[in-house]
Amino acid sequence: MKKFYSLFIFFYLMTHCSFGEWVQMPGPHGMKVTSFYQNNNFIFAGTKAYGVFRSSDHGDNWEPANAGIEHTLIYDIISSGNNLIAGVGSNCGFNNIYKSTDNGLHWALTAGLTGKSGFSFAKKGDYVYTVTLDQKTSIYRSSDNGDNWEPVESPITDASKIFVSGDAIIVSEFNFIWRSTDDGSSWDVVEQFALSGVWSYAKSGNKLFAAGLAILYTSTNNGESWEHNIFPEGAYSLSSVGNTIFAGNGKISKSTDAGVTWTLASTGLGIGEIAAILYDSVRVFVSTANDTAGVYVSTNDGTNWKPASAGFFPGSTIRSMITLGGYVFAGMQTDGVYRSTDNGFTWAKVGLNNDSLSRTLVRSFCTKNGDLYAGTTNGVYKSTDNGLTFIRTIIGFPDGGTISIPSLTVSNGNIIASGSTTYTSDAIVGIYYSTNDGASWNQSNFPAISNYISSVASDGSSTVFAGSYGNNLSTNGLFKSTNAGVTWISRTSSINSDIDAIVVKGLNVLAGNSFLGSYVSLDGGEIFFSSSPNGGGIYSYALRDNFIFCSNRGGVHYTTNQGVNWTQANTGFFECPIPSTEALCTNDRFIFAGTDLNGVWRRPLSDFGITGVKNELNIPDEFSLSQNYPNPFNPMTQINFSLPHQSFVNLVVYNILGEEIDILVNEIKIGGDYSVQFDASGLPSGIYFYKLSTGGFNSVRQMILVK
Repeated sequence: MKKFYSLFIFFYLMTHCSFGEWVQMPGPHGMKVTSFYQNNNFIFAGTKAYGVFRSSDHGDNWEPANAGIEHTLIYDIISSGNNLIAGVGSNCGFNNIYKSTDNGLHWALTAGLTGKSGFSFAKKGDYVYTVTLDQKTSIYRSSDNGDNWEPVESPITDASKIFVSGDAIIVSEFNFIWRSTDDGSSWDVVEQFALSGVWSYAKSGNKLFAAGLAILYTSTNNGESWEHNIFPEGAYSLSSVGNTIFAGNGKISKSTDAGVTWTLASTGLGIGEIAAILYDSVRVFVSTANDTAGVYVSTNDGTNWKPASAGFFPGSTIRSMITLGGYVFAGMQTDGVYRSTDNGFTWAKVGLNNDSLSRTLVRSFCTKNGDLYAGTTNGVYKSTDNGLTFIRTIIGFPDGGTISIPSLTVSNGNIIASGSTTYTSDAIVGIYYSTNDGASWNQSNFPAISNYISSVASDGSSTVFAGSYGNNLSTNGLFKSTNAGVTWISRTSSINSDIDAIVVKGLNVLAGNSFLGSYVSLDGGEIFFSSSPNGGGIYSYALRDNFIFCSNRGGVHYTTNQGVNWTQANTGFFECPIPSTEALCTNDRFIFAGTDLNGVWRRPLSDFGITGVKNELNIPDEFSLSQNYPNPFNPMTQINFSLPHQSFVNLVVYNILGEEIDILVNEIKIGGDYSVQFDASGLPSGIYFYKLSTGGFNSVRQMILVK
């Protein structure tokens, strides 16, 4: 059935000290999934930053199942009795094991594991076992379906994985495998690996597998002894049914004969480490760490893959951001460039003409005369059509190695790039400049042998600053050029510290260290003093009018006196943990924050009293579902609904028998007023119902189709 969407969202831009706040945008998506588990007709996905999600339709759609553990890392999931059990971690006091009695909708703390997370679970008889990172006791067990936990005495410390095979409990610890056949009363070391620990276990037929780096260990006697098998692809995760087993690292390998032979099965799969696999004999689910789909599914045993991430929150990692004209660009963690044409509300991947850009980490941007430049871990890319297409431009960089560009800036018409070209045994690190808009590059005269040049920055004048990681006092710290990056002088006497970000505005220079904080100069980089915001180090800076914004693990801060004092600006972020902000940029209406694992957020600049910004927002106060109009209708009608804040929205049409006719909306939407068109072409006359569900709000209305 054809559906037409029209979206009317009115964002209000409030004055400083009113009710303005950060709002998380619906994309780019990219949930980082750490574990899968299947139980009671649900597939559960543990995530790295948003607790647990679940799907009741074989992964076509996902919904949050995390009340009580919302912003947490999930290590593993298992069920026992009526309890669903999750190992939970965060830096906000959630390190523990939680249980749910309603298939994940609500979670409660269990007893006996104060401050310790369950990293892995296994069941044997009436017991559920878990392992923790504890120097004294690494193994705990529960005899009441996870309600209470008790320590199991063992010589094992810092255990990582636990598995049950037959009568044996098997535990990984660094390069050791331990085994107990008497429910943990005694333990024996059954294997010590010289090159690789164990990341995952699985059993296929009568063969037990332990996944390691470039080696797959196998046992046919429940782990009493092991064989070493070279496995070039490596394996971080395993899942099996019968004689079929899937192994994942950066790719997926499949065996249908219990590991005797293997074939690659990665067609259509995303990129990045395969953190988790779930195989149920019909479908295979995998999580990929570094693209915005995050979860993929195969219904033909790995022959082909397609994304399966509908309903997940935007959990992607943004490494760089910039605005150009009416566009906002986000550089992703190993997933190329995304672009928004509506101030960050929706995003689309660009640069699809260039596969090498589509699968790389984008670390920096700059613009010149309407052209966009992207610094990546695969060189410099240039776009002349507002980011739609890119070409790689590396003429002049050293040949034969991997070119990485941490930072870009523009100085007096020159494009400046900090770069390193890595070879098998060494690297060439330097600063490069282009006088012809990136067509070719020249290596500048940099007066130090640097390990890494993290940042270059200019305000457009001929003065440029660079931050260097060096081996000693003469190579570590700040460097300066007064001829647009051609030659450089050392200013390490001003700052002799690792520098990760720089911003320049006339004589005002701020240099940030990701751990130590911000250094401020008011005289063009001659003398610096330390002035740091809450949260410690600096990840990025952004300028707007007389404001300097900075970001770090403590969120976003700003200064109006060149960094002498800082004010926190975190209203709207979830409180614990505050999103770690990797990148900042502004346009004439908003400041945008790109985060680690939490996508893109934005806030109106008028919140800070920055003028010249439109006021046009009206966020509703409550959820509502309006009567469709017209009603009766034939065949088109409009359905309006309102959201006071970001929510997962499900809007479904049913017939009078309660049968589902159409799903109009099934995704996360930010607060606002929405309108959806329903097309009833092909349906018979009669009474129909439409239901709006947002997690905590449900509303049903009746409509009449007359033909």
